[in-house]
Amino acid sequence: MKKIIPACIAVLCLFAAPLCADEFPSLDEAQTLISKAIDTFSAGKMQEGMDMVKPYWNESPDKIDNLVVQAKSQWDMISSNYGQKIGMELISAQPAGTSLTKMTWLAKYEKYGLRFTVMLYRNNQGWSIVNFTYDDQLSNLF
Repeated sequence: MKKIIPACIAVLCLFAAPLCADEFPSLDEAQTLISKAIDTFSAGKMQEGMDMVKPYWNESPDKIDNLVVQAKSQWDMISSNYGQKIGMELISAQPAGTSLTKMTWLAKYEKYGLRFTVMLYRNNQGWSIVNFTYDDQLSNLF
């Protein structure tokens, strides 16, 4: 069961691209919207969740949409193995200096959980998403 998602890192792992994205003015605002997007995504509404953060993501909208299609194709297996979603919690927000922050959430299901990790980069204008992943490697939370 814990091995069904290793490709998800490749599916949603996006590194900064030379594209213009909107910026969050603060980390608090970023955390609030990203948390809502992950809550939506982890409930099986992937496109809706990604649409919430797409303007703040340093990746082309078409590439994000293609990655969502790939994630949707895996969702039946995830939901059948993990059960119904029962909650979500922010595990950590770790800064690396003043321009990089990694936030990690746990989406909780009846039988297991998924770890969601988002990396944000701060330029002179604000914060934007440069990396978004999910996997079932919960031991990496320790």
